[in-house]
Amino acid sequence: TATDDTVFTSRDEYRRYEMETQLTFRNRNDVQLARGPGTIRGRPFDIHTCSGCDILLLDHSDMVQVDCSVGCRVVIAACGGSVFVRNCRGCTFVVVCGQLRTRDCRECRFWLHCATRPAIESSTDMSFSPFDGTFPGHDHKSAMAAAGLDPCHNQWHAVYDFSDPSGTCANWTLAPEIPAPSTLSTEVDAIHAGTREGARDAAEDVMVAEGRGRPLHQGGGILRVVKYCALTAYDVGAWSATYAIDSLMTLLRFLTLSRWAP
Repeated sequence: TATDDTVFTSRDEYRRYEMETQLTFRNRNDVQLARGPGTIRGRPFDIHTCSGCDILLLDHSDMVQVDCSVGCRVVIAACGGSVFVRNCRGCTFVVVCGQLRTRDCRECRFWLHCATRPAIESSTDMSFSPFDGTFPGHDHKSAMAAAGLDPCHNQWHAVYDFSDPSGTCANWTLAPEIPAPSTLSTEVDAIHAGTREGARDAAEDVMVAEGRGRPLHQGGGILRVVKYCALTAYDVGAWSATYAIDSLMTLLRFLTLSRWAP
């Protein structure tokens, strides 16, 4: 029996139906789309050919694919496996995941918590900032734990570009000075309340304003990195050796990228 009580005699038909009706957003324009806690339950999710949508996936998932979408704003609360973003343009992503891969994308911005190095390919004008948000009261840490993700380990900054093996960083930038969303609780509350308007308003609150931000050596970017490392460690209550090493590597990478510019 499917989530909507449709009954099937074939398990394959059930799986195809459930995937298309419950675990896919396809061909949608200018609407708010959401899956709340307890609705995905560690399964894969597909987003395909959407335009101008606010998309909220607020449960732990196994894999998320986002294809052929334009001008969307996407929140992925906890994906234990890979998030694939392909053929997307002008989208904003707030993502907590095990792995991020992009291909044939342009003008996309990520606020990212990633367990491994983000990888891009044939993508241009990409921007990456650290995600340090949570939705207290709705147990984001449990969602991350269910997805097998460590809140202390984030390699959002260690981008690898398959189309730029020499490492010139021509296709992407780091923007740690742009604030990441601090909470996802508002739109979760709205979804629980069952109000489409409230959820859409909340999506406006959680997303960050447009603008690419300045290079790291302008406006105290290095100091913001130190502040980010300290605040994130304080938030998760984990002054561990592993986190200290990650924070130091983050700072050293920023110093290298900024070329010690004044």
